Amino acid sequence: MRIAIFGGTFNPIHKGHMCLAKQATNTLKLNKVVFVPAYIPPHKSSQGIMDADKRFHMIELAISGKANFSVSRYEIDIKKKVYSVDTATHFKKFFPKNTQLFFLAGADSLKGLGQWKDSDKLIDICEFVVFSRPGFELDTKTPRIKTIKMAALDISSTHVRECIKKDKSITGLVPKTVADYIKSKNLYR
Repeated sequence: MRIAIFGGTFNPIHKGHMCLAKQATNTLKLNKVVFVPAYIPPHKSSQGIMDADKRFHMIELAISGKANFSVSRYEIDIKKKVYSVDTATHFKKFFPKNTQLFFLAGADSLKGLGQWKDSDKLIDICEFVVFSRPGFELDTKTPRIKTIKMAALDISSTHVRECIKKDKSITGLVPKTVADYIKSKNLYR
């Protein structure tokens, strides 16, 4: 089995996240991508972050009908900051021994990787795969990290939230089911 962990805040999940997961599935020949939303992200301020259960539900809506995508409550149910190395260790034990584990990240994550808790151990546990992102240099010389160039899809959760606050359309930025949920619950206002 070839399984990827895709962690993040997903505040909210958007089409850039979905595109990255789809490209990872195709490029790395993955059997599954597991989205793992953070309860409290370790490297970001928790101010302005939507309730974890709502973010989890938006991921469920976004991946509905996609058999090779799933979402885990692992970090949410711990109810505190969880580091990527701890998540990777959990999934390494959870999946069968012959599972090849990957960790997906955007190029923006690579810049601060040296400050991640036990980043060397994380890279030992799973193959670290970084995808290009507009506005961020992709350092292809970092040892033990696989880099993949991704089609330019310049979407961020910050931009989605700003559009909502300014009453601008988020059509095309997030899956329709997610847009409908955000509107019905009056989120990010």
